[in-house]
Amino acid sequence: MAKANKLTVRSGGRISPAIPADVQVIEHGRDIHMYKVTDEELDTLARGHHSLNLFFFSLCIGALMILFVTLLTITLTDRIFATFIALTCVLGILGTYFGIKACIERRAINQGIKQIRESREVST
Repeated sequence: MAKANKLTVRSGGRISPAIPADVQVIEHGRDIHMYKVTDEELDTLARGHHSLNLFFFSLCIGALMILFVTLLTITLTDRIFATFIALTCVLGILGTYFGIKACIERRAINQGIKQIRESREVST
């Protein structure tokens, strides 16, 4: 099997073949901010990345769109039509509920982030 040539980028943007023990560190201007947080604040931040309310909101809206398009495009019997209308209404209500709950969670997370950032400004 042929050995692949690795390339390194030297300053000035030129690309040249890598020499086995040749490591070049290129620094880019960047600031790193570190904050002191409590366990409660970390839990609040982590809650936003796996929100069940956001998941159920997305699920309800997707199903609602499918039912709505089905109602508009297919001729259904009265009984099935009534079932689809009922499901559409229920999913609309549930989608609204889960959407509001997801927004409330998101606001709480944003407020937690804001408090962490403000506590840094006060302590410095």
